[in-house]
Amino acid sequence: TGLTLLRGARVLSVSGSTVNVGMTWGASEFTWAVQTNYGTKFFNEQGEKDSLANIHIGDIVTVTGKISQGGVKPYINADIVRTSQ
Repeated sequence: TGLTLLRGARVLSVSGSTVNVGMTWGASEFTWAVQTNYGTKFFNEQGEKDSLANIHIGDIVTVTGKISQGGVKPYINADIVRTSQ
């Protein structure tokens, strides 16, 4: 596990406590499963406290957390999710 920062990720879907996001890097597309939990802090673009309920498809977010291996693909255990747009 290692510290991860995703900046400018687009929300592709929200299912339960998991937010799937996508990013483009050069010619490559990456998708990440972002796992949230009771300890995840959410902030809006003004830096005010927010919640998972206000994260929607198409939103641009910044995620900080720890990458974990498990299941089919790596996922991020989110510490902070902040909307950027």
